Amino acid sequence: MSTVLGLFRDRERAVAAIESLRTLRFEMHRVRLVGGSHDVGDLAAAAGPATALAAGPAGPVLEGLVGHGLGEKQLGNLEQQIQAGAVVVLGEDLGDEAQAQLSERLRAEGADDVLVVGVVA
Repeated sequence: MSTVLGLFRDRERAVAAIESLRTLRFEMHRVRLVGGSHDVGDLAAAAGPATALAAGPAGPVLEGLVGHGLGEKQLGNLEQQIQAGAVVVLGEDLGDEAQAQLSERLRAEGADDVLVVGVVA
């Protein structure tokens, strides 16, 4: 199983990616948005009531990925960007097909960076 992180510096593109995934009938229970503590209400409203949202310090949400392919430096970089207003679309416990589909969709929707971690060989 793997985890996919799509970093969006533009939150509107992140929300568009969520809508695109819904249209594709992606397993949305495996996806959540991770944003900073600012504008939480606006992000939640834009993403819709069925979207899991983690807002506030990103560390606790992302720290579990350290040691599974996400380095400390990458974690620090993600935390800084989230606090600066970026949003991460996070897909967890994904099989190969779902991981490929999510990675492709996030890139197509304009993610500034897409990381895949925790791949089990």
